[in-house]
Amino acid sequence: MTAARFLFVDDDPRILEGIENMFFDAPEDWEVEFANDGAEALAALQAEPFDVLVTDMKMPGMDGSELLAAAREQFPSVVRVVLSGHTDQAEAQRAMPIVHEFLSKPCDFQTLTRTLEQSLELTQHFTEAARVAMGSLVSLPARPKVYPRLAAMLEGDAGADEVAEVVESEMALAAKVLHVANTSFYSPRTTISRIRDAVVLLGVKVTTNLALSMEAFASVSGPRRQEIEDLHEHSMAVAHIAQKLLPHELRPDGMLGGMLHDLGRLLICTRFSSEQERVLELMKDEQLSIDEAERRVLGFDHAEIGGYLLRLWHLSEATANALEQHHTLGVAERGSVELAVFASDYAAHEPGPCPDDERLSDEERAAVEQARTLFEELDQ
Repeated sequence: MTAARFLFVDDDPRILEGIENMFFDAPEDWEVEFANDGAEALAALQAEPFDVLVTDMKMPGMDGSELLAAAREQFPSVVRVVLSGHTDQAEAQRAMPIVHEFLSKPCDFQTLTRTLEQSLELTQHFTEAARVAMGSLVSLPARPKVYPRLAAMLEGDAGADEVAEVVESEMALAAKVLHVANTSFYSPRTTISRIRDAVVLLGVKVTTNLALSMEAFASVSGPRRQEIEDLHEHSMAVAHIAQKLLPHELRPDGMLGGMLHDLGRLLICTRFSSEQERVLELMKDEQLSIDEAERRVLGFDHAEIGGYLLRLWHLSEATANALEQHHTLGVAERGSVELAVFASDYAAHEPGPCPDDERLSDEERAAVEQARTLFEELDQ
């Protein structure tokens, strides 16, 4: 296995010495190098490849923000991490759009190594094309803000009143929660007009996942309003069918995977709009599938880039896998949530008789047929 390589940058030699001492207990295949300033760091990046760049913010000459911006432009596949103490708000705001992770000093070894391991997932799990594309963005899609608050409340067994109070503070989220609660999936005979009643009906976990979906779509929204609205409507339909394919305890996870499964398409549509136009032309002129056309134009497809974003946000493995696999046929070992999202999306795109594609496994074919039946019942 190729060694993982990390570059730490700090103008204080005592900090670098402390980090070096920490790494006596690091995995054997981790290689660590150090630089005293931004110019030295860029020279090191030019001389040899690194997986992760970890830099202080306040440094003489080239500061951390300037180094990160230069690294984004010259070495976009390198994961960018800030490790800084006493960073003021203005400095943090300058760095946040282009940084993958932000850590504060002092940072214990466990937190640091966990962050580096998560960063390595981005370098080892995804193609160079996907990493370069995401790494070169002028600003990375912002992590959700309300979702972590609701997720913490969920872990603390918060009640409907507490969750409803948070939902009511966000107008767009409140509207979406009421909208979903009043669909035929949940409330076919009654009208839900209070946020608390909607939270009780949907459940705290589904409400929390709706918040994540809303914020994820908002983080990469753009001017192509109708295309985005159609994408969101499709995603919600897949989410509702996916959850019905699962046992009760997994339904919120299936719904989340369905709501987010096409997040990569949204990202391409809004952040790679010129390439998106070429993708649509290829699909029309050469009768290619969307993922085939995306790979030809971009070097990656929307499933991969969506999975990248969820792993960047440290969401669950099952949800990230569901995004990455939702167009992949014949996956030998697919989890229940991943299978439900795949089958629901396949059935949504391929109405009609049970598919005869030989690449489908028996398990996939059965799930697709079940999802198609659920869609038919929904239309009646």
